[in-house]
Amino acid sequence: MLSGADPSWATLPDTENGRAIESAALLLLKFSEKGWEQLLFEHRDDDGHCRSCRTISPCSLLLIAQRTQFLSVRRPS
Repeated sequence: MLSGADPSWATLPDTENGRAIESAALLLLKFSEKGWEQLLFEHRDDDGHCRSCRTISPCSLLLIAQRTQFLSVRRPS
């Protein structure tokens, strides 16, 4: 599981995919305080494949959940 202090999540690439992940993570954080935990559980890398989507990991939902986790740790109280 991604640590909230992981510096690789401090910034996302300024690409369409990076902006989409950031937007989805912000929405998830706003409307579901711990919803990212279920996404992490369901979409965690399992031998190189997302166990829910059955695609090569990481799937987009896992990336969104990891970014949301990072943002939730950084969120001011």
